[in-house]
Amino acid sequence: MPIYEYRCLSCHKISEFLIKISDKSDVPDCKYCNDPDMERVISKFALGNSPKGGPNGRALEYYKDPQNIGRNVESTFSRYGMDVPESVKDTIKSAREGDIPKRFNQ
Repeated sequence: MPIYEYRCLSCHKISEFLIKISDKSDVPDCKYCNDPDMERVISKFALGNSPKGGPNGRALEYYKDPQNIGRNVESTFSRYGMDVPESVKDTIKSAREGDIPKRFNQ
């Protein structure tokens, strides 16, 4: 069940409720003053960080190695059984050598 937050229009306090998706239209009363006049608010959220520090659980050191530039692109083409186009290979090779393509360096 998702957690929804509602602001009371009387006391202006925010209450959290676990509500079944099928019961979403049935708004509960305020937990503080029992007023039924509530409005749903957008909840705050946090972004997690993997224990190793980088995307896909890789250590951040992985992303500092220029030879790893484009690995995700290459593996994606491979996963779909496609050859990496020469223009993409050239861009990756240049980036690995420290040359950022002009269209990205404006």
